[in-house]
Amino acid sequence: MNIIKAGVHRARVFSAEMGESKNGTPFVAMLFEKDDENGAIQSITGFLYFSAKSEEFSVKTLGDAFGFDGNFETIDTQLQGKECLITVVEESYEGKVRLKVKWINNVSRRVEPPAKSTLARLSASARRILGPVAHTAPKPAEAPAAASVEDNDDVPF
Repeated sequence: MNIIKAGVHRARVFSAEMGESKNGTPFVAMLFEKDDENGAIQSITGFLYFSAKSEEFSVKTLGDAFGFDGNFETIDTQLQGKECLITVVEESYEGKVRLKVKWINNVSRRVEPPAKSTLARLSASARRILGPVAHTAPKPAEAPAAASVEDNDDVPF
């Protein structure tokens, strides 16, 4: 299987299973798959941990992305085959770069564009920060001067 590359991908959960880290933190490991443009299956494993600090976030992620009902005894059947959006990033770990599932979201999650007033405020702020450079449009490149017939007497047409 190919590994899903960095970026945002629509994927499905092939399998999900509970585990426990070396220091005793419970987690769910999900094998995500997607078909590439050639029909080959790409995959990557993502983890959600349930430490004291991350438990609420992880449970909310499962609920939002997959409709998880809170029963960890049936988590595998609840997640298997469900689609989601995953954000895969490159991360350095122990001197090596590896791919990691950073975010898991519901496929229907849409990013709403900011209000026009917010865009206008940001544009004004950007112009103030950038100074006069932002107020002037770049000058188009000058077109080369047309060659006269006298300059190119050997042109056959």
